[in-house]
Amino acid sequence: MRVPHAHEWNFFERRADKERMWILLDTAFRRSVPDGSRPWLLSVVVNTYGIADRRRSKRQVLACLQQLEQKAERRFADELDAVYAARINTESRLEFYFYARYRERFERVMEEIRQIASGMRVQALCKEDEKWSFYSYLCPNEVESLLMRNTLFLESLQARGDDGRDREIRHWMSFPDEEARSAAAAQAQASGFAAEPCEGSGEDPDGRCRLLLRKTHSISLDAVNAAVRELYSISSAHGGRYEGWGAELHQRKLVKLMQKGRLLLVPLSLAVGGLTAVLLAGLYWLIFA
Repeated sequence: MRVPHAHEWNFFERRADKERMWILLDTAFRRSVPDGSRPWLLSVVVNTYGIADRRRSKRQVLACLQQLEQKAERRFADELDAVYAARINTESRLEFYFYARYRERFERVMEEIRQIASGMRVQALCKEDEKWSFYSYLCPNEVESLLMRNTLFLESLQARGDDGRDREIRHWMSFPDEEARSAAAAQAQASGFAAEPCEGSGEDPDGRCRLLLRKTHSISLDAVNAAVRELYSISSAHGGRYEGWGAELHQRKLVKLMQKGRLLLVPLSLAVGGLTAVLLAGLYWLIFA
């Protein structure tokens, strides 16, 4: 019996040949690449340009694409012992990539998948890639790894009830010496960042000089990614290292009220006791649950 694979999906943006693309990659495979037992690279490419006509709503098209993706993953796994490795989204197409142990029934499975994609242009390819070269090409570089962490951090803020308003973002860099830090600080200041040396950075065990940068701007993914790209470029140009960013959580008022209510409920219930405490607890959950 085949052991289910534990996916570690990560999402990041890349520009190639002046085209913007979004890559969803199962990075769990990085620990075992290449997997010579699955030497066949399978690709399914759907041309999405112009498919949302008057007869099909956007919701219907998205549902169809989701069904196609699920069907491809399930049938390739059943018939070819394939694993789902990556998906690429662009403005005009959707690409799915798998690595398979077998190839004999590829065309037969594709006939099933094409039936789901009625009215869409679907191209399929099966080729040998024993070294998983295409997967290695898709793997994120250092900048893209930073952008992946941006997505996770912003999702964490949203999950905690962040209101999304502009705020001060703090970024950190480190450099091998004071001269490099000063040069990078001047370049960052020219781009609107406030720069200051980190206190006590000369006492760091690795002897690096750290720099703190501040700037108030949007907390949107595009804005944060743009700032990280720029500061990574600045730090690299001066032999430094970009170390990440942070921002305060700005929760929506309703979320704050609910959290305060939960904190007050416990001591209030202990103080009142009996039936009154039960009634208060019930009233609280009616209002805030």
